[in-house]
Amino acid sequence: MPTPSAPAPDATQVPLGTHHLRGTLPMSLTLTVLGGGGVAGVCTALVSHHAAGQVVGGLFGLAILGFLAFFGVTMTAAAWQGRGAVVYVDGTGLWLHNQHGGALIRWDSLAGVGVFWSKAGRGATQYSIELCPLGPIDRDHPVLWPLVRDEEPLRPGLPRLRYRLGVRKRSGRVLDPAIQARVPHLWFGTVERDRLHVGLPDVKGHRLRTSRAS
Repeated sequence: MPTPSAPAPDATQVPLGTHHLRGTLPMSLTLTVLGGGGVAGVCTALVSHHAAGQVVGGLFGLAILGFLAFFGVTMTAAAWQGRGAVVYVDGTGLWLHNQHGGALIRWDSLAGVGVFWSKAGRGATQYSIELCPLGPIDRDHPVLWPLVRDEEPLRPGLPRLRYRLGVRKRSGRVLDPAIQARVPHLWFGTVERDRLHVGLPDVKGHRLRTSRAS
């Protein structure tokens, strides 16, 4: 079937970026405020005290607090940059729109779709929509490459590469039934995986491959 140019009017829309931003801001802002305030306090203490032991301890504390502040700022910036990410689910497939552009993963290109989840510590849980292709995929697609993971296939006959869309629980509550309703024959269910299963994309490999191609 020909590929449409946009999601169908009745497509289910899920604002992934907004959900992620709302879930990330409390922690990232807390880290930024605590780290920044701590750095200011340590600097003041270092100016007031000149004992060698205090200076060494102060510098160590300064490094730790500075890292916390930097990490908080980085988290906030990343969440803000991706705030416009949206997913649409319709009869054709799953459409992803973010700051890098738009892309479509067609249902007829997949062998299975489901949800993975894993524990992330202190009661936190990670969720991901797993889209398993029928055949080879472009691991360096301009929009989709951050979703690509290289792992053992779910069952014999499937390729190692698949798409993994990390989602917050709030987003999953909308995406899961929307996908099941449209492609029940592809749905393989919800599967628990090892801790922190979502992982990271192959940034180094992507840069190497794309630099060679250019």
